Amino acid sequence: MRNGYGAAALRMKRDPLHVKAVGSEFPLILGRDVSGVIMETGLDVSWFKPGDEVWAAVPPWKQGTLAEFVVASANEVAHKPKALSHRHAAALPYVALTTWSALVNNGGLKKDNCKGKRFDFILDNVGGQSEGWALNLLKPWSGATYVTLVTPFMINADSLGVADGIIKSGITLGSKVLKHLRQGVHYRWAIFTPSGPTLDEVTELVDEGKIRPVVEQSFSFSEVPKAFLKMEGGHARGKTVIDRSKE
Repeated sequence: MRNGYGAAALRMKRDPLHVKAVGSEFPLILGRDVSGVIMETGLDVSWFKPGDEVWAAVPPWKQGTLAEFVVASANEVAHKPKALSHRHAAALPYVALTTWSALVNNGGLKKDNCKGKRFDFILDNVGGQSEGWALNLLKPWSGATYVTLVTPFMINADSLGVADGIIKSGITLGSKVLKHLRQGVHYRWAIFTPSGPTLDEVTELVDEGKIRPVVEQSFSFSEVPKAFLKMEGGHARGKTVIDRSKE
């Protein structure tokens, strides 16, 4: 969203023909995860009320969460796990929903169909937080081999640019899929999907002690630029969180 591959890819998605004026995508509010207290609800919202402690991950086509107030759809929000503070709860929604989308929604894995089975997964997260979270999610369900790899999209985008990189990666991956399909090997791709009901299920796992967030460092709201510099430096061993209670 801020720079790098994500910024270029989303910019191309929003304005493929470059017809918008320069700078028209600003102001842009960054941040996907949020944990806080409901201030107001819409007229048709009955599941939540002002004062409820909730968490969510907003989709990338909406304004982000690095703000004093965040607007979200009711189906993107869930009640926060009681076992977590807001600081720790804010470290989970995006990575939890991304992993859940891959393993449960697309992979079809659930508690009742994993017992006694062994699954091999290759998730293209480039060493992201999904790796550790997926291992924790799979642990109570089944033994699983978990593999991470660097996507060819990143390599192709470096050498060819984002547009040509996507095309070359698509052709390469498509040919491999067709080749292995004849051998009975199937591929599925998954991306982050905002979902309040899914976060409700994650809440149960958290409150049961089966999932826990790892916060490496927290910053105050006035230190947001410093937080982004830290993230861009890489080598993270946990999530970087913006904690408004530090103000």
